[in-house]
Amino acid sequence: MPVFVRWQWKERTKTFLVIFYFYDDRSKPNLRFGKGKFEQDKFGNIDFSFSSNGKQPIMTWAPAHYETALLSDILRYANIIDGLKEEAKKELWSKIESPVEEAMVVERIKGAKCLTCWGDEGFEFLAVELCPEYIDYLKEVLEPYIK
Repeated sequence: MPVFVRWQWKERTKTFLVIFYFYDDRSKPNLRFGKGKFEQDKFGNIDFSFSSNGKQPIMTWAPAHYETALLSDILRYANIIDGLKEEAKKELWSKIESPVEEAMVVERIKGAKCLTCWGDEGFEFLAVELCPEYIDYLKEVLEPYIK
């Protein structure tokens, strides 16, 4: 299941928010949908049961080790970015969030897919597929800030 990454600047907190989009292309049976029922006992513990008459939709995802490693890497870089000074974060904006730069990243990362979102006003954002080449790109972009 491809995972797409989007970075969004949040002015209130002066940092980036990393957003993941999970696209079920039905290439792997690691995403499951079903119905279930959540119940809370008197101690606040939550019980969940799968059943055909369940009330709430539930989705489970069992990522492969490879997918888990990529998610861990991107979260590690998100933490590094979060620890930078505001000026450095704003410098990075053009390299990791700007739609023009992201389009260049996709061109640079051969074989990576894109998720393009269109809204009522036209183009909204572009997300890049999480892949080893994208992780390498982030490592290169962040290298001057990590030293």
